[in-house]
Amino acid sequence: MRRLGNAEPLEPYPGRAREPWMCRHIPCKQIVYPNRNNVMSGQGACIWCAPNAPKNPEEAAAAMLEQGFIVLVDFLGTGKPWLSECVAARHIVAPRYDNVTGRRGGCRFCTRHGPGDAL
Repeated sequence: MRRLGNAEPLEPYPGRAREPWMCRHIPCKQIVYPNRNNVMSGQGACIWCAPNAPKNPEEAAAAMLEQGFIVLVDFLGTGKPWLSECVAARHIVAPRYDNVTGRRGGCRFCTRHGPGDAL
């Protein structure tokens, strides 16, 4: 079967472009039900990886802490800057949740200089 954007179909094409089509999103491995029209128009296949994806704020804060950030303000969304403190360098930064958890992004200061280096 052909791919649907970055999703792998798990069932035959439903026959209409606006019908949900069971697929596995390749990057995150989630089962999703995009329709062909939405994917082909650039909306993407996965609701879990979208910039406005729904996330539990407590789980999101725990995931940020796992990656080395103490969040300082309420969660606004996966693609929004989230004011945080880098645990390693004690810098105040605003990484995006999806960058930190999905791509293993980090503190912009630590990435450039290392956590112990003076700026």
